[in-house]
Amino acid sequence: MNKIFVKGSTESFEGLADVFGRLAAQQSKGGAAVTVFQGGRCVADLSFGDYSTSSRQVVFSVSKLILAIALHRVAERGALNLDAQLSEAWPGFGSAGGSNVTVRDVLAHRTSLAALDVVQTSQGVLSGGDREAVLAAAATAHRLDGHGYHAVTFGTVLGAVVEEALGISVTELIRREIADPLGVDLVLGGRQTEIHPVLFSEPAEASVPGAPLPQRDGLLEALVADPELFNSDAFLEAGLPSMGVVTTASSLARIMASTVSEVDGIRLLDANTVDSMTRPCSSGLDLVLGVPTRFGSGTQLSFPRLPIGRQSFGHEGAGGSVAFADPELALGVGFTTNLFPSAPGASPLFLGLLPTIRHIANERIAVLREA
Repeated sequence: MNKIFVKGSTESFEGLADVFGRLAAQQSKGGAAVTVFQGGRCVADLSFGDYSTSSRQVVFSVSKLILAIALHRVAERGALNLDAQLSEAWPGFGSAGGSNVTVRDVLAHRTSLAALDVVQTSQGVLSGGDREAVLAAAATAHRLDGHGYHAVTFGTVLGAVVEEALGISVTELIRREIADPLGVDLVLGGRQTEIHPVLFSEPAEASVPGAPLPQRDGLLEALVADPELFNSDAFLEAGLPSMGVVTTASSLARIMASTVSEVDGIRLLDANTVDSMTRPCSSGLDLVLGVPTRFGSGTQLSFPRLPIGRQSFGHEGAGGSVAFADPELALGVGFTTNLFPSAPGASPLFLGLLPTIRHIANERIAVLREA
């Protein structure tokens, strides 16, 4: 019998460690960590395996949430108009012919740039082939009637907007807007050290009866052709904004908590900005993923595969990591793991833990409001 030792602490979150340990016992290898903030304070900090809440991890598409938060901070100050035409924010896109989509359309995954049917190599994507493919498609770019997940191009397009409209890289943007103000371990690109390598489970396919065939995404296909690419120096140094952020569970929780509460005197977003990020922009059948999804402005909203809560917003990563916040519960949660699940997306361990986190948070919120 395998013994699972849960490390860490829970402050007024009694019972979470027990559930975490029970769920961890079902994970065949690797480790995981979860940190919970409520009311601006850390109330749980748990991990198991050769892993801790300060273990550095590639968090895949949780990166999209980090980029969205940084962009909304800039927009809050009036330095970027998220409703501007993409051709205005990125003149190079306009000169290639594109004009009929806005920056927010990209944040909401509702442009025809979602999945590009191109032939590309992984090295080509890492060295700028993704931007070339987007520019090649600019002349026919348009807003979708529905929406489709921009797995790679979310970061490609918004990264170009950051460079053109703000004059800095995404790496510098998230450092200035998030990492430095909060003092968290959060970085994109460059040579990385002490990162837990991604461990891969035997892949499984889940078919949904009657679901449409997903659109082909040649850029994503190039990257996932050899999963070990995600452990390579080339991938980490490339710093793809859509999936390359390296951070920790404790950092993610602090970031998410600071979007809805003050954390050590710092709040990243005001209430109006949170409202604009979480107002539903896209909902229903995802034309790329082939399942129902919901998006705000750069955020995943609660949907069947990620039922984080009615007012919550966050993002899952293909490798299992998740971050989310709930304004009503003053809750910020960060979860990381180095075990890539059989079906890409939120770790089954996290999904099993989620009802307990929400249950305890709901029990505590009345006490917090009285304090």
